[in-house]
Amino acid sequence: MIIKRARGHRLYTSNGKKIIDLSMDWGRGVLGHRPNGLSLVIKNVIERGLYAGYDNIYKERLINYLKKQFPDYGFITILEYEDKATGYFQCNVVDPLFTEVKKSDTLAYWRPFLKTPESDNLIILYPFPGLNSTTILLSREKPTIESDNISPILLSGILRSMYDYDMELKTFDKSEYSSYKNIRDSRLLPPYIVFDRGDEDYNLLVAKVLEHGILLNEKKKFGVLSRDFSKGEVDKILKLLEQKYD
Repeated sequence: MIIKRARGHRLYTSNGKKIIDLSMDWGRGVLGHRPNGLSLVIKNVIERGLYAGYDNIYKERLINYLKKQFPDYGFITILEYEDKATGYFQCNVVDPLFTEVKKSDTLAYWRPFLKTPESDNLIILYPFPGLNSTTILLSREKPTIESDNISPILLSGILRSMYDYDMELKTFDKSEYSSYKNIRDSRLLPPYIVFDRGDEDYNLLVAKVLEHGILLNEKKKFGVLSRDFSKGEVDKILKLLEQKYD
């Protein structure tokens, strides 16, 4: 399957087929592909000619924004890769989609629309689809690990994606996802749906629904739902996800 373009929560293949994307880049696409204004912001930064990761205005803007939005976390570290954070703390990252995060957990993901975990250190899964490397680490106590130099193209995009999330959060209503609450072997954590299926059962589900134009995450057992789906798309999703495949 070759993807030619994407918009919202839909993908379009090279032969014109529409795919409902419930994978959404491991949740980073929770606001959809090509979210409002993001492409224009990145284009404007590119036109200024600074691609390299020198100190730039977007680093300071992003840090100030995060300190305001997460006042309990006074220290912001921006890293090239998540492995630098997990290597520093010598632990894995707890994902609130699958595990209840305890205060004693050293490192946890923050996911858009979910409650902020109580962990002393958070990795922000900002809603910027396609960008899986640059890691934003929030800490209550100052870590000794230093920030990396990151391209302003990436930092401006991350900042814009968080602004877009703030706007979306103002009108977010969990009740709009109630149609999905009775799908078998699943837990609804709007806008996410988590599948409580065995590996074989889930892999079969992924393969079968793709045959009918729905893309699920192959590695993690969850999907991202959109309140922008049409009634026909919602009915299709419900029908295919509720089936038991042999």
